[in-house]
Amino acid sequence: MNPKHILFLIGSLGSGGAERQTIDLINRLNPLFFRISLAYFVRNETLKPLVIHDKIAGIYCLDKKFRFDFHSLRRLNEIIEKTNPDLVICVNPYPLVYTFILHIVKRSCYKIIVIMHSTIMPNKYKDLLTKLLYRYIINKANKVIFVCKKQMEYWHEKYKINPKDSYYIYNGVDTKKFSTQMCMNERKIFRKRIGINDNDYVVCICATLSSAKRHVDLVDAVALLRKDGTYIKILIVGDGPERQNIEKYIRDNNYQILRCNSLVKYGIQTILINDYDEITLMLKHLYNKYITNNVFISGGINPANLSDYGTFKM
Repeated sequence: MNPKHILFLIGSLGSGGAERQTIDLINRLNPLFFRISLAYFVRNETLKPLVIHDKIAGIYCLDKKFRFDFHSLRRLNEIIEKTNPDLVICVNPYPLVYTFILHIVKRSCYKIIVIMHSTIMPNKYKDLLTKLLYRYIINKANKVIFVCKKQMEYWHEKYKINPKDSYYIYNGVDTKKFSTQMCMNERKIFRKRIGINDNDYVVCICATLSSAKRHVDLVDAVALLRKDGTYIKILIVGDGPERQNIEKYIRDNNYQILRCNSLVKYGIQTILINDYDEITLMLKHLYNKYITNNVFISGGINPANLSDYGTFKM
């Protein structure tokens, strides 16, 4: 059986959840069944060393310099002609623009899948662009994959994405990779070292420190819970452009007691926050319904139904 040719197209190989997930997916695909190529627009290559090069047929940079770059379009056309993919997987809508143009102009027969990692647009410009352009080309893709059900429903309602071709695959935690082998005494020592008391609930967020992740909403929500008498702290893991602003927000609001040390080297996974009221409701629900030391929350959880989501103790 001949392997299927797949071209992955992504903005960059810089640090980010979508980028890391894409690389993990590529590394796990069986080369006996899939012939993989990877192209990225911007020469940000922080995560490039994580790519297992024996797994892929080629890796290409499009060297995008402008908002829309005709040189990148020509380069992508050359790559598509060279690799002759059966399927092009676009990570987020921007790469889809280039793929869609070439698909129309060249009358290509490859299928297109777009994987949507974004939920709420960060500004009015992106929101307008999504309504006027992205919505149209997303609905032209063969399949649209979202990373959770709530995110998919949001795009269906706000941007009228066609439900018929929409699917969701939860962007969850690899429990084997991020499990701990510590005994109970080692866990207590570890917790004490990073400032967690025995009776503290801990909410962990591992993500790039960017405005889109809304760390300050989580800080405010946890502050409200502490006013209600809940012993709760935040473990912030990661780095990024908003680090100074987040730390200043914590200091200005006298929230230092909420925050544990940032521990990039420890495998503690993600909370994705889109709405201040929603995260507050989630936390209160979890506090009332579960007895646990640490809570993991993934994006788009419905707080009225948490039966499919697990918790574990550090």
